[in-house]
Amino acid sequence: MRVIQIGFPTTFRPILSKETASKEIIDNCFEKLVTYEGLKIVPCLAESWEIKDGLEYSFSIRKNVYFHNRILLTPFLVYKSICNTLDSINEYVFEVKGIIKNIYFNDNQVVFSLKRKNTLFLHFLAMHYFSISYIENINSKDPYMIEIGTGPYFISKYEPNHAIELTSFDGYWRVLPKIKKIQITYIDSVEERKSILDNRSAEIVHCNFQLPAHDKEYYSEIKNYSCDNFVLGFNFRKKEFNNKNIRKAFSLMFPYEEYTSRLNNEYMPLNGIVPNILLKQKKLVHQKCDLDAAEKKLKMEDFDFSKQLILLNCKGLTYRLTALELLKRNLSLIGIKSLIVEKTWVEFLNSLDNGEFDLAYMSYAPDFADAQCFFDAMISENGAISKRIGFRDSSYTNLSNKVFSELDTNKRNNLIEELNNKIINDCIYIGLVQGIDTKIIRKDLRGFVYSPFLGDYYFYDMNYSI
Repeated sequence: MRVIQIGFPTTFRPILSKETASKEIIDNCFEKLVTYEGLKIVPCLAESWEIKDGLEYSFSIRKNVYFHNRILLTPFLVYKSICNTLDSINEYVFEVKGIIKNIYFNDNQVVFSLKRKNTLFLHFLAMHYFSISYIENINSKDPYMIEIGTGPYFISKYEPNHAIELTSFDGYWRVLPKIKKIQITYIDSVEERKSILDNRSAEIVHCNFQLPAHDKEYYSEIKNYSCDNFVLGFNFRKKEFNNKNIRKAFSLMFPYEEYTSRLNNEYMPLNGIVPNILLKQKKLVHQKCDLDAAEKKLKMEDFDFSKQLILLNCKGLTYRLTALELLKRNLSLIGIKSLIVEKTWVEFLNSLDNGEFDLAYMSYAPDFADAQCFFDAMISENGAISKRIGFRDSSYTNLSNKVFSELDTNKRNNLIEELNNKIINDCIYIGLVQGIDTKIIRKDLRGFVYSPFLGDYYFYDMNYSI
């Protein structure tokens, strides 16, 4: 089976993964103690678990499960893998490490003792960072080192920045996968992906365009609201963007209604920073674009109009480029010069980390079904936003911690809404839209599974109908 994707993974290693492309590979090659079935937590490598007083979690490990190297999975190897994850510098596991008091194992179980009750502990263990792996070289810094998992597929070969081949594991503990080999090719060019559709040379194509009418006899189109939220992010390493009034002035320069109309209703307005599928409240109504008010605010804050701004984008995604072109146009109308810089996915991430931008079109996707997990992973002092764009504000971490410790559902939801509104008011981002993922798949391909909490595709149940 041939799959066409966008953006080659930055790593094959679970503890280093920070984006969807790598997560897709990891979720097909590795498994966790527990996993998601829709929004529900269900057993995986742990066949069952018991919770004592909310502070002790005992996981019974499945027997007769093998890693891809034919080594039997044992409670000791699960324990070792979890410890390796917790010892990593991955910011996404920081909160989990902070609540664990002790981990130990016996002949049948792995047991976690917690310092305090946490309603999200199982959600954390369902994240792909806690995939169970057999690591032969624990000290390797190579992001493409092949770790060994227990999943239905393994990486049989790959061509850097171009293609990955997955082969089904003949020792898999469940029923063997029906599709034996999967060739994933990464193509950023929209025209090339359209050409592949025209030639019918792939079974699945990830796209940001509608299925052409002449292909509808051969392909089906599946649309899902994605967890991705698309924003224009400020570089907080630069002094001017630590000024909330300047950030709000820039938010007044973006033509939200014009942008949404250009996207042909393929996206919905973003609800602050949390995707609407995670936070059930009214959609955020964007403020009107007001260039006069924006210019006035900037002058009041002594903004340097002579500076040329760098607007950073990832190549191959037209809807992102459209947003930056609209912003560039409006910046020029009030006398601010700007330059749009487009880079490949890996180069784009490096530029974010190195602070080589003023504003960037970014997306963040939570890998879990709980809004609080998303908040903590994104905006706490050790979260991805803080690490990537230099944002620091302890008040967000403090409010996030209150949500973690609140067991009453209604009070917890109120705190989440308070945190979301704080993000909107402080204008951490220029919040734009939440996407609709479009997958084009061959009509006789059955068993398609899409879940924002599993990665783009989970290939295990796929099969060609006869």
